[in-house]
Order: sequence, then C-alpha cells, then structure tokens
Amino acid sequence: MLIDALRVAPSDEHLLFELARSDMAGDDSQRARETLGQLLTVNPRHVNGRYLLAVIESEAGSLSRAEALLLELLREEPREASFYALYARE
Repeated sequence: MLIDALRVAPSDEHLLFELARSDMAGDDSQRARETLGQLLTVNPRHVNGRYLLAVIESEAGSLSRAEALLLELLREEPREASFYALYARE
C-alpha cells in the first residue's frame, strides 16, 4: 500500500517516513536507512526522520554518526526528552 502511494507521490515526506518505520518494524534496518536517505534528500531538516536514523545508527553500533545526529537534534529541540534518552543509551 505504501509502495503504491509512493509511486504516485515519490517525494511525499509522510509516506517515506512511514515506509522507513515499516521497514524498521520488519527488522530491515538497511532498507529503512535507504528510505530515510530518500526522505532526508527531500527534506534534510525532517526531525522524525533524523531521529529514526539516529536510532538505526545507534543500534548498528555507528555511535559517532548517531551522536552527531542527536547533538544536531538537541540543538534544535532542546526540550525533547526522547533525544536525551537515546543519547544517554550510547
């Protein structure tokens, strides 16, 4: 269903984000990472997309990449507790 919708609207941020979340739920973090790459090409400032990418990077052991993403997010959204929680997990 999401794939069909993306054929019609390949740059739709909401659809790309939901596809990445679906990929993560299906334990396909590589595909989620690729989908988030597409999303962040469309909108490099997409907060939820960058956060999900930080989660993926953290779980993959790419801690320096996760940290860079999280520090950027924390500068923009200093009151977002979930960013601090993920940062503390590293």
